[in-house]
Amino acid sequence: MKPLLIAAAVALLAPTPPFPPPKLVGATPETRCDWGAIGELEIDRAELVLRTDAGPLTLELGPQVKLVGPDGKPLASVTELRSGLRVRAYYVLDKAAKAREIDVLP
Repeated sequence: MKPLLIAAAVALLAPTPPFPPPKLVGATPETRCDWGAIGELEIDRAELVLRTDAGPLTLELGPQVKLVGPDGKPLASVTELRSGLRVRAYYVLDKAAKAREIDVLP
């Protein structure tokens, strides 16, 4: 019983991110989130430019990126994304913004 109470206390005291949690990847303290419309999608260069309220955000799309459709189900590949589509992007900064998960918004 005591370990359960300790775990509950830690969960309540742990900081929650200021954005909705990703659906497929776990959020870490390094995880960032922005949303907006896809401005450009360069599949050959594995790059996506997201138009956010703060300005354009260029994201690297590696093989580890998870994609989620508006229905909450995983998408097969980045080829299902297109310019103008509204998305929420979860990424980490490591010399560049590297996408971890991209959720298509309904």
